[in-house]
Amino acid sequence: MDTSTHEVRLANWKAVIEQCQSRPEGQTITQWCEQNNVNENQYYYWQRRIRKKAFLKLSSALPACAPQETAVAFAEIPVLSDNRETTALDSFNEFRPEAVIRRGEVVIGLRNSISDHLLGRILKEISHVS
Repeated sequence: MDTSTHEVRLANWKAVIEQCQSRPEGQTITQWCEQNNVNENQYYYWQRRIRKKAFLKLSSALPACAPQETAVAFAEIPVLSDNRETTALDSFNEFRPEAVIRRGEVVIGLRNSISDHLLGRILKEISHVS
């Protein structure tokens, strides 16, 4: 398949996927595909290709950073000593993110001070979330 044919198909499937994403609330992708005569396997195939292309474009726009060790990092979570109960939601409500990434049920709040390296790792890992 030549480049122009591929680009036409890519644009066509991008439009199909955008239409599916704006389907009525409560309607599943399977139902939408059946109603619109779209092969569900092809839908997911092209969705993966489009997402991968978007991710590569986004990640190539990020500034290159020096390779760093991939050691596991931990963050300390303070525990209240006065026996007050707290929840993860209470802690999150105190945090005011400047940017939010949502992917499925995953929500990640970010500060502007996040390092390029950490942002790149987050984007890489979140690309695997369904």
